[in-house]
Amino acid sequence: MQTNAKYDNPGQPVTNEKKEDSVKEFSREYPPFKSKYIVSFEEFIEGYPIVDERVVPYLKAAYDKNTSMVIPYLFVL
Repeated sequence: MQTNAKYDNPGQPVTNEKKEDSVKEFSREYPPFKSKYIVSFEEFIEGYPIVDERVVPYLKAAYDKNTSMVIPYLFVL
């Protein structure tokens, strides 16, 4: 273990590249997120029609906010 645990540059970072930049390069290889339970707002409206069109902007904002909180949580599970 001691032989393999020696480094030429102890304490130095492995890379200078930010994590976000390194993920972006490979993100095109991941399939788009698709779920039969978490759908877009437009798909939601098709299944549950709105009675009054004046509430659509408020519903969309609430729907987007809630789904943006739920989706990252699902990736942690």
